[in-house]
Amino acid sequence: YIKQTTRHFIETVFSAITAQFPKSIHAVTMDGFLLKVSTFIVAFTLKAAFID
Repeated sequence: YIKQTTRHFIETVFSAITAQFPKSIHAVTMDGFLLKVSTFIVAFTLKAAFID
């Protein structure tokens, strides 16, 4: 039961995060890509914490 509940929660959060991503992420380097992805995750977290 706990495993199923945890998995559902993680899938829901991941779905909400990926829904906010743009259709494509243009990055020249791997560092640039990781920076953009981490920035999206931080922005999602701040939005969820302060706006929703």
